Order: sequence, then C-alpha cells, then structure tokens
Amino acid sequence: MGGLLPAETPGRRIVVVSPHLDDGVLSLGASIAAWSRAGARVELLTVLGCDPASEAPAGGWDRRGGFPTEGASARARREEDCRACAILGATPVWLPFGSVDYERHGDEADVRRAAVEAVGAADRVLLPGSPLSHPDHEWLVRTLVADGLDRGSVALYAEQPYTGAPAPGRRRPRGLHPRSARRRSHRFRRGSATATRSGVRSGATGRSCPCSGWAGACGAGRTASPSLPSWSPGARTNLPAA
Repeated sequence: MGGLLPAETPGRRIVVVSPHLDDGVLSLGASIAAWSRAGARVELLTVLGCDPASEAPAGGWDRRGGFPTEGASARARREEDCRACAILGATPVWLPFGSVDYERHGDEADVRRAAVEAVGAADRVLLPGSPLSHPDHEWLVRTLVADGLDRGSVALYAEQPYTGAPAPGRRRPRGLHPRSARRRSHRFRRGSATATRSGVRSGATGRSCPCSGWAGACGAGRTASPSLPSWSPGARTNLPAA
C-alpha cells in the first residue's frame, strides 16, 4: 500500500494504533517523526491505556515498576506518552480499556466501537502486525479487524523490541495483507530520546509534555513516573523508518 513515504503524507491523517502506552512509540517513533515533519497529522491511539481513576491494585508488570494502582500507572505513563509525542510531533489519544493485568472495562464490542470511532476517516491506519507475541496485542488486532476497521486503509507494522524473537505458532490476523512500514532500523540523533520500560523520555531536545500541568489531558499534572529499568540498560532507541 502506498502513501506511507514521507513525501506522500503531507495533509494526510495517519493513526498509529498502539496496544499499550509504549508500543507505537517504540515501533514507529522514527516514522512518526518523519511523517509529522513532512506535514502529516499523526495521532498515536493507545487502546489499552487503562483507567487513570482506577484504585485497583497494580498488576504484576506495573507493581514491579513501583506503581501501587492501575490508576497511578496510567496517569504516569500517559504523561510519559505526552512527552514522547511532543518529541515526535504526534497527538496522543487514549482509551481507558484495561490490559491483561486488569479488568478490561468493556467487552470486545465496546473496544471495537470506541477504537473505530477514534480512528474515524483516517487516511492510513497502522496496526501491530508481527510477531504479536503479547496476548493483548493479538487480541486487539483480531478484535479490530473483525467487522471493524476499513481494511483498505490498514497497514501492519513490525513490533519493537519483539520482532527479533517471533513467537512460535502466532499467525497474522486473517483478512489482512502483510503490508507494513519498511523495517529498516535506525537511531534517533544523539540526545533526542532514550528508551524506558514504558516509552520514550526526552533527552537534550528540551521539548515538554503538551499536557503538563493540565490535569484534564493525562490526569497526572506534572507527576513523574517511578524510576523504571530500560529495555536494554543504557541503550538508545532503535526505531523503524517509513
């Protein structure tokens, strides 16, 4: 499918569907930045963004990261997502559905309806395509392509940092052609961003979260997320380019 080279994107609306609050940035950060610089309107739609008002005890992943509740994790990670989007030139959009560690806060029909409404009439929609090794990722993609999104506008992207270790037995959702953004990896310029366990934090750019201090956006104000281990300690982010 054409339309994903930066020169082809000015004026277009591109929606990157991210299962959790890090997947889209880690997988397509460089591409998002390139599309934005070229004049595209890029939105990063996180479907399993969890409920920032929830007092449910933190699940295993968030508990190990130092968060006491689902809500505390969601608020901190949404602010982090804001900072990542500020670097990349994208607009963050969050839905409050829970990850596998929490209640879903809705059934498949609710998730599909909310995501399709958020995507609207986007020119291009990018979904995780491979390896879909996380159960949330596979569940979400199958949910969205089942009488949901217009497949004519959908492309698939390689999930980072999971692509190097595909899960045996995982299959691409039926009905989608394996179209994806090119998978050539490259790095951000030195100082622009570093990978954290839940996204990207700003480096030397000095750009701030667009919703910092605005509780209506991420519900966190300027609350900093707990110190989290890196995917690869000290490593820079490897991101595929469009």
